[in-house]
Amino acid sequence: MLSHGNTLARCCTSFVNLGDPSFHGLGRGSVGPGFRRNDNVWLSLGMLVDDPKALRAAVAPGRRVMGLDVGTKTIGLALSDTRLVIASPLDTIRRRRFRDDMAELFALTERHDVGGLVAGSDSPRTQSVRQFARNLLAMRDMPVALWDERLSTAAVTREMIAHDMTRKRRAEIVDRVAAAYILQGFLDAMGRSDALTNPVLDR
Repeated sequence: MLSHGNTLARCCTSFVNLGDPSFHGLGRGSVGPGFRRNDNVWLSLGMLVDDPKALRAAVAPGRRVMGLDVGTKTIGLALSDTRLVIASPLDTIRRRRFRDDMAELFALTERHDVGGLVAGSDSPRTQSVRQFARNLLAMRDMPVALWDERLSTAAVTREMIAHDMTRKRRAEIVDRVAAAYILQGFLDAMGRSDALTNPVLDR
């Protein structure tokens, strides 16, 4: 399992292929528009979920999860691998109209075979992020988890300063790195949940 410190260090020192993560093993497991079957139970894909285990159940095996750092001017994006273990920074959407933002987001979810979203949420922004998620779900059937990851931007900024990044470079990448920080925390929690459900994974 990766620690947040390791995640930030990895993110801040490996931006050569930032826009083109070299992941492999794509595959689709959905079995109908808006629903997926998991352990003989039909799960609705267009829903807000409140814990990593619920999102794991809703995302078909082999598909990725995308992390979102939702701000008023930008949306930072990060992408998991197909095993849902490692998060990497992906891109930043410069916000315009909501419909335009969603068109750009959905194009990326389709390109990278994304089966679920994780939106970072802290106390001051919880309601606005929740409304963002509801508006998104009105346009696309996809499971969305809200993840309380406070001070992610501050933690990322400290790490980038420690790596002697210029102010200009920090401004260019902070949103997507914050999204990776949020997503990695969620994936780590998902992994812990899997280990509790399946103790053999820890052997």
